[in-house]
Amino acid sequence: MSLEDYDMYVEAAQLREYDQQRLIHMQAWANQTVKATNKSGKQPKYRKFSDFYSDEKQIRKIKIRHSHGRIVDSKQAEEADIRKKAEIVNGRLQDYLKRKGGVNG
Repeated sequence: MSLEDYDMYVEAAQLREYDQQRLIHMQAWANQTVKATNKSGKQPKYRKFSDFYSDEKQIRKIKIRHSHGRIVDSKQAEEADIRKKAEIVNGRLQDYLKRKGGVNG
């Protein structure tokens, strides 16, 4: 078994664990929905399950942990694009400073 295969199995195990945690949180959400209310005591504190528990955040954490440099979502792609542009600007600045130092020095 290669290291990549092993990592894929670990990712799958963590996603299974995530599924179990999500079920636990869904049960907790259902329980609190019956009991919890806002300050006035008339409406539930959490109106949607997503207000209580974020699926996207949890799945993104797992996928990024096992991405090995590949892009897993649009947010990560945007961050990579920003880093790439910053590297280009930094490279151009370094070239400029070298040329400027060569002319004055």
